[in-house]
Amino acid sequence: MAVRQVNLGTLMHGVLDLEKDMLALQKISLACDIDPDINVRGDPEKLKQVLLNLLANARDALQQGGNLHVRVDGTEAPYVEILDNGPGIDPAVLQNVFDPFFTTKEAGTGLGLAIVRKIVDQHGGSVHLDSSPGHGTKVTVRLAPWEEKALPFIPNRVATGYRCNASSGVTNVRPRSRACATSSRAERAAGHGGAR
Repeated sequence: MAVRQVNLGTLMHGVLDLEKDMLALQKISLACDIDPDINVRGDPEKLKQVLLNLLANARDALQQGGNLHVRVDGTEAPYVEILDNGPGIDPAVLQNVFDPFFTTKEAGTGLGLAIVRKIVDQHGGSVHLDSSPGHGTKVTVRLAPWEEKALPFIPNRVATGYRCNASSGVTNVRPRSRACATSSRAERAAGHGGAR
């Protein structure tokens, strides 16, 4: 793995930028709650694959319409949370969702969540899926924070960022990120940032 410092908010915005057309096409309302100051230790391309797989699953669950909430937070214990208000997953199915080749989709391969778990495991993190019929699904991925002494600093490639606003075709947004809103922790500490 090409391990380096990865800004999780920047990575998430880049992934949302790739997904924005599909979200708009499916009339999915997106809410963002993304802390711009969360850095993790990892391979940005592999983590990008994790986020893409999880967002694709959420889109599939919602099909046409529905709400999707994306959160990036946790300075000491970074995490990504993806919550949808889809139909949820039956407990009998839920216990098998991370098994390779297990799928309930007609055209599915059954590898998406298996790949997610493998990559997260490689990063020393964890992935947890909480769901029940009629109550949607929440996926939480926890990752190791970046520590300056762990590896030499290699800056992450800066993504253009996903603009969480009405012009993107995605509505109902509650931004807390560099691309869509307020201020960084450093600015707030200096007394220049707005309240969250």
